[in-house]
Amino acid sequence: MICLTGDIHHSGFRYREFPNPRLEDVSPERRPYVSQSEADVAGEYLSIARDAGLKVTFFVTGLALRRDRAAMAALGAGPGLEIGGHTYRAFEPMRLHDWFRRFAGSFYGPAWFQRWDVKRTLAIIRRRLGVPAVTWRTHAYASDRTTWRVLEALGVRVLSDRVDLDVIGPQTLAGRLVSLPINVLPDHEHLYHAERTPTALGRAAGPTYTGQEWLAIVQRQIDAIEQRGGVATLLVHPICMYTLDRFQTFRALCRFLAGRASVLCRDLGGGAVV
Repeated sequence: MICLTGDIHHSGFRYREFPNPRLEDVSPERRPYVSQSEADVAGEYLSIARDAGLKVTFFVTGLALRRDRAAMAALGAGPGLEIGGHTYRAFEPMRLHDWFRRFAGSFYGPAWFQRWDVKRTLAIIRRRLGVPAVTWRTHAYASDRTTWRVLEALGVRVLSDRVDLDVIGPQTLAGRLVSLPINVLPDHEHLYHAERTPTALGRAAGPTYTGQEWLAIVQRQIDAIEQRGGVATLLVHPICMYTLDRFQTFRALCRFLAGRASVLCRDLGGGAVV
């Protein structure tokens, strides 16, 4: 069983890449390799996935629904597509969250801030798309136990922002909230693409691969999870696949996934423990 997910950030979102400080505060629109917003390129991603018979869950920042309203509306909320929350501003301004980490012990922030941010994000999803969001991925995998309590209180059923390649499926966190770990190698932090070149990243980067290498690893991991009866949960960003090779690797991935059972994150919110 496959759960294909991707994250969509708003226009003007500024990446903080480690370890090269020169890459900070560069918006996607100003880079030579992409002139479209993440919401724009997500449309082609969704079309490729649907052609392969795959469902997609996108986790979207609140500002993407405000700044990229037309592109997000074009995605729609039709069959096989789910929209979940991904914080409102993706931790902008970064200085605020650095302060939270230092003085509140949480990069996301204290409970009052997290509640305000989650409510604001869920509200704009419902307002713009007409459907409630019941799934969530905190930007930068930065959830903590406070986030769990906030999400459960606000009706979120599935949280998918922990990377754990040793887990084969959903787990109950607390109460009705289910954790759906990303158990297949994520793309962004492990894939050479766009500004993430060997020269730019240097020796301080963790394991990072070419598109072909990454795809081969992902395919092996998916097969292994399915052989154990688990759910292979993938994080594959539209913007990463676009800047890598204009979706060539993503098309190959979708061909590999075609014919397998495909689910949305919300389908796994029944509290099962794996």
